[in-house]
Amino acid sequence: MDDVVSTIGPSLRALDEGQELALPTGKTLVCAFTMAYTGDMPQQQSNAGMLHQSATFGCRACYATDQDRGQLSTGWELKYHYENERIHQYMISIPSKINRAEFGRQYGMAAEPAALQKISLALDIIMSRPGDPAHSEFNCITNMLHELLLAEILAASAKLQYAKILREEFPLPPGWGYLRSPLHYLGTYSLSKHARWSVIAPIFMRVWLQDEYIQPEFLKAMQEEPRLVMPKQFLK
Repeated sequence: MDDVVSTIGPSLRALDEGQELALPTGKTLVCAFTMAYTGDMPQQQSNAGMLHQSATFGCRACYATDQDRGQLSTGWELKYHYENERIHQYMISIPSKINRAEFGRQYGMAAEPAALQKISLALDIIMSRPGDPAHSEFNCITNMLHELLLAEILAASAKLQYAKILREEFPLPPGWGYLRSPLHYLGTYSLSKHARWSVIAPIFMRVWLQDEYIQPEFLKAMQEEPRLVMPKQFLK
């Protein structure tokens, strides 16, 4: 990454500053400002100058440890751009590479600053490296929701009907191929397949799902939870 940035950095900086282009309407100053960098989880950690997500402090946004990840209701001290800058400045002043790495592990930081900082000096190193929604939302949350639907929500007889309609009958947007049966192939769904299911599932369930298709225990739990009971005016 450092070699790539060193090679293309000057050109990108010039583009960031703005280039005068000869357009049909005349010479125009065109700027291509980078608002954020995207990538999968390990790449975003590197983009922010952090250790990978498997480290003790593997979150680039806060100081939760690898033992605290399940405590979703607990607040954690957050990380901030200028704080990270000060820590990195101190780290590079440590002569020993081993000591630098040891110091960085206390904060979840890599021993060397992120290579992208050489290109985009003005960007917030935390906020401009957002999470990757394709992996976190589609491959994780959407996939887990689909698994929950099949394992705990739908009755056995309803699963077959659901899979058949989803696979063969439910109308899809132009260009979308039918999804393979989730009863047998859910584990092979790509990110795009999970994404498509997340789009059509709310409509599918709204027009198809009935009380008798739901496992009795789950239906009873829903009916006893007032936050999950839809007001009658919305059922008309």
